[in-house]
Amino acid sequence: MRSASRRLAPLSSDVRENGRFQTASGCVPERSRYGEIMRPEANDTERGKTILVVEDDPVNRLVLLDFLEAHGYRVFVSRTGPDGVAAFWKDRPDLMLVDVLLPLKNGFEVCFDIKRSPEGQATPVLLMSAIYKDVAHAEGYAKTDLGAAGFLVKPFELSDLLARVHTLIGKA
Repeated sequence: MRSASRRLAPLSSDVRENGRFQTASGCVPERSRYGEIMRPEANDTERGKTILVVEDDPVNRLVLLDFLEAHGYRVFVSRTGPDGVAAFWKDRPDLMLVDVLLPLKNGFEVCFDIKRSPEGQATPVLLMSAIYKDVAHAEGYAKTDLGAAGFLVKPFELSDLLARVHTLIGKA
C-alpha cells in the first residue's frame, strides 16, 4: 500500500481560521509544492478511472475536481502546461481535461506532447477554452491536427461534460 503522502488531491472543504486553512477536524493540512491545500485520497489501493485536470483558474479547477469526484472518478490536478505533462507521465490517467490558455505551455502544446507518444495516443484529451469560440474550427484543429478527443467551449454545462466523459472512458 502506498503512503498517503504520495497521492494527494486538493482539499475542497477547508475552513479559513486566523489566516490559516484548517480541515473540519481542526488539523492544518499538508500543502503541495504549489501551496494548494491537500488531502490524502480516500482509497489509494483501488485505481478506479482517473482524470487529470490541467487548469490554471482555481475556481474552475475546484468545480471540475468536486464534480468529477462526486461522480466517482479519481481526479488529479495540475496548474501549468509542464506540470500537466509531468503529471500525465506520473499518474497515467484514463482521460485528460486540458485548458487551452495555461501558463508556461498552452493546452495545444500539452496535447501535442502527450499525443506524440504511444501511451499518449491511447489517452483521450479534451481541450477547453473560453477564448476560442469558433467551435467547428477549434474542434477540427484539436481532433485533426492534435489528436484530441474533442473541444469544449467554456462555460459549458457540467452534464454535457459528464456525458462526454462517459462516452470516452465510461462510468466510474
